[in-house]
This record gives sequence, structure tokens and C-alpha cells, in this order.
Amino acid sequence: MIELATKIFLCLLIAALFGAIIGYILGRIVKCDKNNQKEPRPLYDYDELHMDNHETAPLHKEVPVSIPDAIIKPKTKHGIRPISYPAPKNNKADDLKKIQGIGIKVENALYEIGIYHYSQIADWSNENIEWIEEYLGSKGRVKRENWIFQAKALLIQKEPNI
Repeated sequence: MIELATKIFLCLLIAALFGAIIGYILGRIVKCDKNNQKEPRPLYDYDELHMDNHETAPLHKEVPVSIPDAIIKPKTKHGIRPISYPAPKNNKADDLKKIQGIGIKVENALYEIGIYHYSQIADWSNENIEWIEEYLGSKGRVKRENWIFQAKALLIQKEPNI
């Protein structure tokens, strides 16, 4: 009788061990699949602001804007969405690829969310950088590649009479 109980116990122990191993492997596969999925892009919340002569102050810190001119998103758990525009000013966007670290893919992603000009990038705060890095899925990239400094330099080259 003890021999039979020992065999049953060993069979249950082996089955539990195999179950734990298979569960662990399946859990890792499902977890990896979830990590590879991108979050859906957020819907925009619009705030009304006023625009005060944006063209003459490209290196401004905060520019109030009106809804037709710019779209912003309030603070979320991942920073604050930077000021964005529905279309480039004068229907001509800046070549953001001139900023080292921005290729065609990132440039198109920035255009998609309304970032068309060096002045917009030059004005990013730390919260804006956090939001952009979350959106692009590349933590620390903006500061590491000095996008803001490069945008300010390109802005000065573009409009040297400021």
C-alpha cells in the first residue's frame, strides 16, 4: 500500500512540475507578444489658446495659440504633448531630417502628429520630450541626440535676422 501511495505521489509531483514548466513557457510567449504590440494612438483632447505673433518669436518658451493654428494635448501620465499644427505654415514643412538622429521614418511620424518646424522642436520642454519619446518608443533619444539644440541652430541658420 505504501508503495502504491509513493508511486501516485511521484506521478502527481512530475505532472505538477511539467505543468509549471509548460505554463511558464506559455506565459513568456504571451507576455512577449503583448510587449511587442504598440498601444493605439491616443485621441486628441483640444484646448483653446490664443496666438500672439508666433512668426516673430520662433524661440519662444510658451506661445498661446488658437485652435485652427495649433492642436495640443493636455498632460498625461507620459508627459505633455507638444504644440502641434494641423498643417505646416505656408504649406512648407522644415526638413526635419537635417537634425541628426531624425530619419525619414521619424520625420514622417513627427509630421503625422503635427510637428513640422524647427521652432516647434526648439520649444520642447522636458514633459514634451517625455511624451515624444513615449510616442516614438525610444526613451532618452531626444536628449541623447541633442534634437533641441540642433533645431535651435537650424532655426537660426534658416532665419539669421532674428
